[in-house]
Amino acid sequence: MSKIVKTIIFGVLLFLNLLLINSITMQKTDWGTFFPKNTNNETQTTLFTQNIQYLFISMNNQTILEQWLEEDTILNYYQLNQKKDLYLLLFNRTQQTKVLQNIKPFVYSGTSVLGEVVVKNFQEEFSFYLLYIAPILLLLFWFLSSYEYLLNILLELFSFNLILLTTIKVLDFHIDIASLMTFLFLFVYAFTLFHYIYSKEFDKKKLQFGIGISIFTTLISAIFLTLSQFGFISSFGATLILGLITLLIYTFIRLHFLKKSSCTFRGIYHFKYTTKKRLNVIILSTMSVPFIGLLLFHSNLHLNLNPLTLIGKQTKAFQEIENFESNYINSLPIVIELSSKDSSFKELKEVQQLHQLVQDLQTVPTLFQLYNPDIAYKNFASREITQATLQSYAQFLLANELSNSQMSLFSSDMKKSYIYLLIPITTDTYSVKQILQQIDLKAQKYPQFDLKIKGKVSDFHHHTQLFLQEFASGLSLSLGFIFLFFLFYCRSYKTLIIIISALVSFVSLLGIHALFNLQVTLMTLLSVILFSGLVTDNIVHIFICYKEKEESCFNSVTKPIIVSNISMLLGLGGMFFGGSLLFEFALELGILLTINLLFILYILPSLLRLKVFKNYTAQGDSYKTMM
Repeated sequence: MSKIVKTIIFGVLLFLNLLLINSITMQKTDWGTFFPKNTNNETQTTLFTQNIQYLFISMNNQTILEQWLEEDTILNYYQLNQKKDLYLLLFNRTQQTKVLQNIKPFVYSGTSVLGEVVVKNFQEEFSFYLLYIAPILLLLFWFLSSYEYLLNILLELFSFNLILLTTIKVLDFHIDIASLMTFLFLFVYAFTLFHYIYSKEFDKKKLQFGIGISIFTTLISAIFLTLSQFGFISSFGATLILGLITLLIYTFIRLHFLKKSSCTFRGIYHFKYTTKKRLNVIILSTMSVPFIGLLLFHSNLHLNLNPLTLIGKQTKAFQEIENFESNYINSLPIVIELSSKDSSFKELKEVQQLHQLVQDLQTVPTLFQLYNPDIAYKNFASREITQATLQSYAQFLLANELSNSQMSLFSSDMKKSYIYLLIPITTDTYSVKQILQQIDLKAQKYPQFDLKIKGKVSDFHHHTQLFLQEFASGLSLSLGFIFLFFLFYCRSYKTLIIIISALVSFVSLLGIHALFNLQVTLMTLLSVILFSGLVTDNIVHIFICYKEKEESCFNSVTKPIIVSNISMLLGLGGMFFGGSLLFEFALELGILLTINLLFILYILPSLLRLKVFKNYTAQGDSYKTMM
């Protein structure tokens, strides 16, 4: 087929892909989808729960709020005295779309709008990457290979993408921002695999087996991602499963019509090894392990689960939220429940003792008191609660009971009091934990009260524990499954090499985080579990070749591995310029893939040449029995 015909076909495929992309509807994403649905807080207050949402809004027309209240668009609103024309709106989660539509002409902030902010920011990043970064990467790849080779790869890529988009359209599959990130990864991953199809180093059956295992192990990682309790991670995994199954079917059908053409990357050569170099590599690698371990031991890796921090401090959306909080009010709530041990809050003496704790909390940095008995009484009586008389306090309690406010000051039995605090919504999870610890330390000075943290941030510790559990279980289970598979395939304990490669990459990633004080985020979890499947992409081809050619296999198999890995790293490298969310994903996964590639090029050949790994091919070529 001539280049002109292929170019015309490519244009048609591109046009059909664009049509399908425009016909697919993007689903809404909110703050809650970034966190587990279940909670360990069984006694939530009626305010700031999963069902009741909130936001702060600045507007000079209270009549509009009354109208929204009559239409049941909102549950209630409160005028805040801290700033003129500043209100707190409460609304049911089912009304969120309507509320967000109504408030667009005004200035606002709150967790209920963060999903919209993150979606908008990522859509801009996604479009920028496709329109500006991807073409530059393709030109670079054209320079490194050839026009015909690039055209062949693009035809494969857009044919696969057309089938994938058609499947999504027919199944009416849920698409959100996590799905968009999945698509980018699938483009890069498929682009990588198609290099093996056009390599002359493998025959058709071995290529089918190698690519099949590569996709299958990545599919295992996608399944573990789908099981995540974090909505963003599970959505990424679900879309990835659909994409990988489509890619597997397409690839196997495509291999039946295979016509190979070789590619040579300019300036990339096969590495030659001497005994001295192999020994130096092994010694250097061995010495680096205790150094990284010592670094991790003496460091405090910070875990950050706040989705807003994923979009980056330099973005327009992040700066708009910071401007709102600097001009108006902090917008992330903390609810403190204080239980009186001695008597109920019907007694004036008890609430005046509470006044001391309220005053003490004002000294906690970044903490803003939104609503508490002190503020409520001052608004009611125009004087401090320390000046209250029994009669005025009784009138205050009666007015509070008749107000039917959802911002409760006291429980029905008057044994509990609530204090509503605010911190910046941009606060990372680690800092939130420190703030909660400071609040707890302040409360310990008042033994007559028991304190519980409630509201949205109360579950951050629980979410952190879930994150760490998923990190450990997802990594161990996916790697364990891959190890068992290769153990069955190779019939030898020497398949531990696969685990060594992955562990070196993971430990090095954490070492880099510790060294440069990088936060561990949802992107870290996503990248690590995803990489645990990708780690086999190169090694499976090496194992197939090594079973036949032993050490001489590195003279042939290295070239397609370098080409495919550099292609993936170029795709991820382009994400560095696409925006903060893409940058973090690309950085995490890129570090892992780079370290793994260096391991394969330098350390793996040295290990396989050691005496302990000799003669493992005596088992025979068992892949034939598994196909």
